[in-house]
Amino acid sequence: MLILFFSNAQKGVLVELRQLIAFKTVATHASFTAAATHLHLTQSAVSQQIKALEDECGVTLFDRSGRLVRLTNAGQVFLTHVERILAQVENARVEMTEMAGGARGRCRLAALPSIAAYLLPRALATFQRRYPGVEVQLMESVQAQLLEWVQQGTVDFSIVALPVHDPHLQSTALLHDEFVLVVPQDHVFAARRVVRLAELETERFVLYPKGAGGREQFIDACRQVGFDPQVVFESEDRETILGLVAAGVGITFIPRFIAHHTRTDGPVVVDIVEPRLRREVGVVWRRNRYLPQAARNLIALLEDVVRHPL
Repeated sequence: MLILFFSNAQKGVLVELRQLIAFKTVATHASFTAAATHLHLTQSAVSQQIKALEDECGVTLFDRSGRLVRLTNAGQVFLTHVERILAQVENARVEMTEMAGGARGRCRLAALPSIAAYLLPRALATFQRRYPGVEVQLMESVQAQLLEWVQQGTVDFSIVALPVHDPHLQSTALLHDEFVLVVPQDHVFAARRVVRLAELETERFVLYPKGAGGREQFIDACRQVGFDPQVVFESEDRETILGLVAAGVGITFIPRFIAHHTRTDGPVVVDIVEPRLRREVGVVWRRNRYLPQAARNLIALLEDVVRHPL
């Protein structure tokens, strides 16, 4: 049992770590019952911990008058401190575990689907051989969700498109890439080495949904040269998109590093110029949060895989 002692001019305040955990859990779920279920405790045990915490602090932390439990003004202020304290305790626990156990533990990461499918397999296979005692958890989603997971502490780091304008996040570049056009084999552009972006004005496009696959960057670039692309089909799956392109439904764009993995008997890849659509992919993590050694090892391995592609 960890007891925290806060000293002031009037008296010392003794608070147990389990009370802080109970407080944060009730605040998160807005319910004593849900918090008790999450903590595998009885509701009365959680209520007693919160009551003891309120008595020790001398303030009411929750408004219990409604159907849902709500934080009071004092509770909202207290929550910001509790979140920081619990994060520091977790950082200390992780660091001590790593010092005692070496290459063991867990690494949680998230990535854009394109990165997860084409860059991570080789890196994760190598990582597993080097660090068999580390459990790796991988999640995939769109950019906004990846950043939210980092902010919430759901993952240690995410692999996203840069730049990321958030003072709470820290990032490092992983690779520089550009988008290329993908057309059916019988398309008029299939015989070309390059096409100007403005030449795509009358084309039909098969794209990722909003927020995924660099769609916003591509559409913004099209608008800058004078047109809004005509999107006739959307899919979250890259193989589905490429299949639709091969069938003549429309054309699309993909990162160049993915184009190296496409079938030679499938759609044709053509460079886009005027302008070239470049992007940077990198790793982001919470600035003031301890990054576990296992996560740092995986990031270093990813950098090595990018520097030495097959």
